[in-house]
Amino acid sequence: MPRTITDREGETYRVSRSRTWKRQLVFTVRHEGKPIARAMLAYSQAWVLDIEVDEGYRRRRIATALYDYIESVIGHPLKPSPALQPDGRAFWDFRTRDRESRTPAECQELG
Repeated sequence: MPRTITDREGETYRVSRSRTWKRQLVFTVRHEGKPIARAMLAYSQAWVLDIEVDEGYRRRRIATALYDYIESVIGHPLKPSPALQPDGRAFWDFRTRDRESRTPAECQELG
């Protein structure tokens, strides 16, 4: 499986995965070796516990690409957290609309 994601402009980023001592999975996105985004989830849960994208990299669909990548790794769809903040709710509203607008070929390509 490729360990990269691509933003809306076609820029490619490397993704690494690690575990914390609490058995949480941490996905780190790097651009030119510098960490620019991070997502953490409890492996037993179907949602991301925390995600952060550096301010200079926001609005590039990096979080969306990272969520798609995480789903391909864990083998099942992520769900919205039961404790969403307003920006998280806006992200999931967009993600749901975006997925509904994808063609079957695009969905298959994403896994």
